[in-house]
Amino acid sequence: MNKRALILFVVLASVAVVFAFGLQNHLRLSAVKESHATLVEAYRAEPVVFVAGFMAIHVCALALCLPCAVLTMALAAGSLFGPALGTVIVLTSLTVGDSLGFLAARFLIGDWVRARLSPHLRRMEREVDRNGAYYLLSLRLMAAVPYFVVNLTFGVTQIRLRTFAPISFVGLAPATALYVAAGTQLPEIESPRDILSGPLLVTCAALAVLPLIARYLLGRRAAA
Repeated sequence: MNKRALILFVVLASVAVVFAFGLQNHLRLSAVKESHATLVEAYRAEPVVFVAGFMAIHVCALALCLPCAVLTMALAAGSLFGPALGTVIVLTSLTVGDSLGFLAARFLIGDWVRARLSPHLRRMEREVDRNGAYYLLSLRLMAAVPYFVVNLTFGVTQIRLRTFAPISFVGLAPATALYVAAGTQLPEIESPRDILSGPLLVTCAALAVLPLIARYLLGRRAAA
């Protein structure tokens, strides 16, 4: 309990410091666009250090559930690193950050939630044991579902990190590639609405249905 209290205190203190000093404002799209030239110069001067720092900031922003941690960072990566390298960088830091959020949810509140909702969770945990990978993949492909909600939800189940992390990596890839590719046109982007268009969301929703259809067909085949 002392360890949990300490970790929770560190997380809350970190969030408080971020908002007290307005550090979250540096993750806004407008701030990235204003400082783009400076960022490009810093990347060209020390590419390895810059990429490491970029990923560290991204992971921390994701772990603390800061606004703009997903879309703005992906657009910035596209404008700075290009579509291929930018996708690899963002996808890697996304997976690490979401895995930390998943582990934090399990360690901090997993036992508490299971103790109070045990009768309701048993059925869900049995379903997750059987089909959790398919559900996780569908939720990751569905760009409309906030990532921290997925981390929190699966953090209180019994799914293992060795399943959660690689499935998340695969499921996050399509939307991440689209966001990063859009970042190559950063000067023309005025707001997230320019990226999160109706066709994009429909495409992600269609992709999200595919794992469930595959699970259904495999189940029918096994039953036959």
